Amino acid sequence: MRRTHRSRLLPLALFAPSLALLAGCGDPLRVVASEPVFIGDLSVYALSSAPPTYPSAINTPFATTVPVDGNGNFDVALDLNAEGHVVVYPVRAVLTPVLGSHRVGLRRVPGVFGAVLSAPTGEYPSDSVIVTLGIGDVLVIEAERTRGSDFCSFALSRNIYSKLSVRAVDPATGIISLSFAVNPNCGFRSFEEGIPRN
Repeated sequence: MRRTHRSRLLPLALFAPSLALLAGCGDPLRVVASEPVFIGDLSVYALSSAPPTYPSAINTPFATTVPVDGNGNFDVALDLNAEGHVVVYPVRAVLTPVLGSHRVGLRRVPGVFGAVLSAPTGEYPSDSVIVTLGIGDVLVIEAERTRGSDFCSFALSRNIYSKLSVRAVDPATGIISLSFAVNPNCGFRSFEEGIPRN
């Protein structure tokens, strides 16, 4: 009996170092993020009242405000309605660039800006959906970045996730002040500070 017991344990003993080595290496196919999450403030001008050269839109992966022009180099444009609420338009609801545009989905989420720690999974109504926000409302944006040689064109997941919340509105100047965060790593959803793990 003792000899049989030893013979059953011997193969496990031989493979144990290999199993430990594999466990230590983790998943070799796992995609690792390289860029930290950006968290900060942005300001844009209301689209309907701003001069054409003023920034009324956001290029989300780069956390930059840009003018709305025929190139469509933005994900969302912002405006004010008659009630003073912020209206958010995905790029395809604003224009159709000559070279085509990318899909952008908008999803309102409950809670305050700082408490939304990751982009939720599930459906993001896209392209023709327009969202109206009040002060403190939170919007998560799913932007497909695959147009031309865009940097997510060859990634496993082609979406960049960001969130914004309206901090203040000045109807006299048309300035919309926002809290903004973006995870610039393709397919990653975390909005927590630093280089994300997911």
